[in-house]
Amino acid sequence: MRAVYFDCFAGVSGDMIIGALIDLGVDLEALKQQLSSLMLDQYEISSRRVQRSSIAGTKFEVEVDQSAQPVRTLKDISSIIAGSSLSDLSKTRAIRVFERLAEAEAIVH
Repeated sequence: MRAVYFDCFAGVSGDMIIGALIDLGVDLEALKQQLSSLMLDQYEISSRRVQRSSIAGTKFEVEVDQSAQPVRTLKDISSIIAGSSLSDLSKTRAIRVFERLAEAEAIVH
């Protein structure tokens, strides 16, 4: 079994995690293909190498046409994921991530 350990001493964001995964070998084109099964549009993903001081890494970016994005509820997001061609395990995990985010947001707000 392989494991990845993130030492997030100062926090982490989704784009930082995906950038690190691309550095580890995740193929951006394969990611785009999987995301296309969600049947969403009006967004573009990209990555590029960056260096800040003496630290180099991959910057992952998502550009979204905000004017074309509807407000989506947890139920909407779960339906989008469930209707995709992702594996059942990926669907279950993705929906659980969004459920946990919704729980955290509910506590904060």
